[in-house]
Amino acid sequence: MSAIWWQRDLKRGVFTWPKNKTSVPRRIILPRQKVELLAEYKKGREINKCPVQVPSRERPLPQAQLSQRLDWLDEKGLLLDLEHWTPHDLRRTCRTNLGRLGCPEAVGVAAIGHTKKGVVSIYDLHTHKPEVGVWLQKWRDKLDWILRDE
Repeated sequence: MSAIWWQRDLKRGVFTWPKNKTSVPRRIILPRQKVELLAEYKKGREINKCPVQVPSRERPLPQAQLSQRLDWLDEKGLLLDLEHWTPHDLRRTCRTNLGRLGCPEAVGVAAIGHTKKGVVSIYDLHTHKPEVGVWLQKWRDKLDWILRDE
């Protein structure tokens, strides 16, 4: 996924994915800490730059290239001594921990961008956007608590 500044509404704390696998634009309510981080980044940078990009490029770094760069860093021994992981594992970590925090199934599924299947997709048109925002904030607060505890 490649993100650019105009897809982020920092005043409302919303990020929009105009294109994805389902071709249905997706809006995510960002955790407060992410909005603050992006606002600080934006103050010192050009408005059309993305925080995840290679300095010599104008475009953001696609997820596949991020995975390739992580593999390269791992081969060179430049990553922390962790079991092998990919950026996709971060979705699984988020979803698992949302469940640990008590997040309802439908909200957890929506949080990682999965669509409803079968008859449910026909009759349940609720997107869970507000609930996803609440639970992503709870997960981010838990991460802050974990980091403070170390």
